[in-house]
Amino acid sequence: MVDKLLKSASPLTANGISFIIKNLNSTIGRINELWNDLNKVDTF
Repeated sequence: MVDKLLKSASPLTANGISFIIKNLNSTIGRINELWNDLNKVDTF
């Protein structure tokens, strides 16, 4: 089922979706790192 959906979608769209997901994951990772750094500083 998933294979049929991916094959019916253009390769460009599939690559674009995976690219966006990778960017989201890396962005979330950076935000988590920044948040952890902020939590280490007890100035708030």
